[in-house]
Amino acid sequence: MKYSAATKAFYPKESLSHYKQAGTLPDDLVEVGSSEWQTYGLGQPPEGMQRGADENGRPAWVPIPPPDLETLATRKRAEIDAASIAALDQVRSDYPDYEQLSWERQEREARDGGGPLIQAIADARGLTLEELISRIIAKADAYQAAAGVVIGRRQALRDQIDAIVADENLDDDAKRTAIGAVTW
Repeated sequence: MKYSAATKAFYPKESLSHYKQAGTLPDDLVEVGSSEWQTYGLGQPPEGMQRGADENGRPAWVPIPPPDLETLATRKRAEIDAASIAALDQVRSDYPDYEQLSWERQEREARDGGGPLIQAIADARGLTLEELISRIIAKADAYQAAAGVVIGRRQALRDQIDAIVADENLDDDAKRTAIGAVTW
């Protein structure tokens, strides 16, 4: 069995001619024993490690390199976005989808002083139209305030991530640490 540090792959001796004929045979192959094949070819790497090569080009477990800063920042932005969605989902959790789909119309009719949707809701609930209008407007205002807090927090955290990435006074390790510390 042969191993290439460049491709991080094993090559069976009986297949070398095929790789050579195809022009894909690496030129850094080293002979490896069955124990190396068992460990690095068939075995699973320890946590945080991947197959690589030692200084002699032999197979070895090497640390998985950290993602580049933009990938790290993109992942953190996605984490923040997911947390913001979850926060607003929590606010809406007591209401079925079909009711949520009517909120915009309910609010519009309430602010206009009435309409067929909220009149039907008021009648079904046994409320006066004025009482329902008051409740709808109060809930709409409360939801918008809650949404504003979530939206503002999401934007502030994304701005923080962007500022960290752009900060020329921080080295990459400091940026990684700072990005990792950004939490919802």
